[in-house]
Amino acid sequence: MTWYPGWDSLDSVRTWHTVFEISGIAILALLVGAEILAFQYGQRKDELTAIAESSAETKRKSDADAAEARRKADVGVLQERLSAADKKVTDLEKQQAPRRLTDQQKQTLTAALSPHKGQKVVVLTILGNAECKRFMEDFLAVFDAAGWDYGRGDRVIYGNFGNTADPIGVTVLVNTVLGDQKKGPVALLPLMETLAAFGLVPPMTVTRSNDVRPEEVGLVIGRKT
Repeated sequence: MTWYPGWDSLDSVRTWHTVFEISGIAILALLVGAEILAFQYGQRKDELTAIAESSAETKRKSDADAAEARRKADVGVLQERLSAADKKVTDLEKQQAPRRLTDQQKQTLTAALSPHKGQKVVVLTILGNAECKRFMEDFLAVFDAAGWDYGRGDRVIYGNFGNTADPIGVTVLVNTVLGDQKKGPVALLPLMETLAAFGLVPPMTVTRSNDVRPEEVGLVIGRKT
């Protein structure tokens, strides 16, 4: 190894020995320091990775929650629109559906009127209106069951109101003179109360009419709307 620098000189060998010994120690220190730093940076990398993943998960959850909230809001708006549309359809169907007394209503009205058998009643409706006629026939069936007297049809009047507006809905009539005196047949009250309970007439409302005799109760079946 004669080609090593200072190989044949004791002073040179001592110098190079010292240099290399110190260099070895320095390099070993660097290696140890590098391992320590590598360990610490490795831990920090894991910490930052966990933080980044947690932030990403938090953002993902936040985005998912926001998306779900928007979806629920959209569904809510859609449900409200569907409910409104269903209500409009239902209201339209009710407006278009012909009026009829239900079986329960017939039984209730018959029970209310039966204690006043023989009560004379005048029924008026619109000439040529089939819906009014069918609805009126429900009342005639009740009058028959309750024993009320509409003169075998003589007191069923189909009116042509001419220039006068057709009546709307159901109206209870009483003789004008009795009405002015706030009187009327005893059977008038149960008829009014029961029809009001059905929502067919306003509560305790009666109309005076010269077409109704003092002993009679009148009922007008006008058009639906």
